[in-house]
Amino acid sequence: MGAVVAIMLAGAPAAADKLSPAAPARIVDVQIQGSESIITIDRGSDQGVARGWRGWLVRNDGKRVPEGEFAIVRVTKKTCIGKVRLGADAIAQGRYRVELDPP
Repeated sequence: MGAVVAIMLAGAPAAADKLSPAAPARIVDVQIQGSESIITIDRGSDQGVARGWRGWLVRNDGKRVPEGEFAIVRVTKKTCIGKVRLGADAIAQGRYRVELDPP
């Protein structure tokens, strides 16, 4: 098992329970796990997100990032977690938004 590196990208929103899963979401934490990054997103079950949803990292111009597709693997009330094939450095530098879609 490799070392775990965490990068805080943004604080959790104060009013997360008012956010829609369809609105662009934000990455609030990134951890490296092998060749993948584990991303924590500011949407959870309070906003209707569930395990099995799909997500994409999206640039500011609205285009999806190559290798930026992921599946939601864990959900709490306020956040969800996905695994993406991009490195943490690429995610931190890209300042990407997240789009989430139900299955």
